[in-house]
Amino acid sequence: MDDYEKLQWELQELYTVFLERFRNLEYLEMELDHFDRAEQEKMEDADRQLKKMQRRLRDEVRARAVASIYLCSSLCERDRRSGTHAPTHTRRSLC
Repeated sequence: MDDYEKLQWELQELYTVFLERFRNLEYLEMELDHFDRAEQEKMEDADRQLKKMQRRLRDEVRARAVASIYLCSSLCERDRRSGTHAPTHTRRSLC
């Protein structure tokens, strides 16, 4: 009976260690899930910010292009009215 009790005691010790490790593993997996979720949210936020900046830059470039075309056409019109054959402005003529 002594061997049986010794084995039972060892089994109980092993089971206690197993439970502790299992709980630790569960806790670490939960922490990892929280970390992954937080990182995913950061990445999505950074992606949204990047797309917002890209949109803003694209709109600014378009606005400048429209303003440039308007300025060029105004200068070309002025040159036509004044009778100048060659454009007086330095940009490539869109006329």
